[in-house]
Amino acid sequence: MTMNKIFNIIVAALAITACNGGRKSCPKPVEDFIMNLYNNYVFDFGELDTISDNFAPAVLDSLRKAYDDEYCEGGPAYAIWLFRTGQNGSDEQSVDSIKVEGKDLYAVYLTDGGTPCTCNMHIVMKGGKPVLMDFSTSYEGQGAVSSRRLLSIGELEGEWRVIAVELEGVTYATVTMTFDTEGKAFGVYAGGNHIGGQMVRNERSADALRFENVGMTQMACSEEIEKLERKIATTLDKVRSFYGVGDDVFMADENDSAVLHLSRPETPAE
Repeated sequence: MTMNKIFNIIVAALAITACNGGRKSCPKPVEDFIMNLYNNYVFDFGELDTISDNFAPAVLDSLRKAYDDEYCEGGPAYAIWLFRTGQNGSDEQSVDSIKVEGKDLYAVYLTDGGTPCTCNMHIVMKGGKPVLMDFSTSYEGQGAVSSRRLLSIGELEGEWRVIAVELEGVTYATVTMTFDTEGKAFGVYAGGNHIGGQMVRNERSADALRFENVGMTQMACSEEIEKLERKIATTLDKVRSFYGVGDDVFMADENDSAVLHLSRPETPAE
């Protein structure tokens, strides 16, 4: 038996022990996916396309974009390094444990280049197969790696700028969206009428969100603003989930395609 195979067996045993020793046990398909991802793709050089069915389309898109942003060539390829620290302090690389953090939420504790690292994953079962919906990675001495991440509903509280609708390339400067997370209500203002309704969560998934009872006032305004308001109302009906990228928020439809991009208003310099 080669040293590499012995190493993989030891790492797998550690992960199984960590999963089964906690308050909640890690589902075997999820454990197998995580170990396969790190042993054969993150810590090795396997082609991620061979397990693309285990990734939500938006995650694959973000990994492709991160690769293009870094290298601007060679695609299609994926920024697989976002699942680790990228440190080179030593040759030590291992999955040390996997912890169940909540429904469909897992914390993967790693040693990478001798540096402790944590990758938080949102994994759901679809058709009996684990699918990675989003993730974020952090390590000692550094902030979180810029990537798609889970948000709590409370992080939406307050006012946001609606940067883009349907992400069609048009950027807006005066459209605002406000969330009252305690009252489960939202409002949008694009310069004419007020759009509002209710925020509805679904316990099936940590990132689920939809807007219901969407209504709009009937004030007269310009044709351009009316057209934008109708587009916003139609887009709100499509929202099924939300996630963060950096300090911004994205709302996605049932196909996990982003349809709204929100950013906090800039604070005027004093």
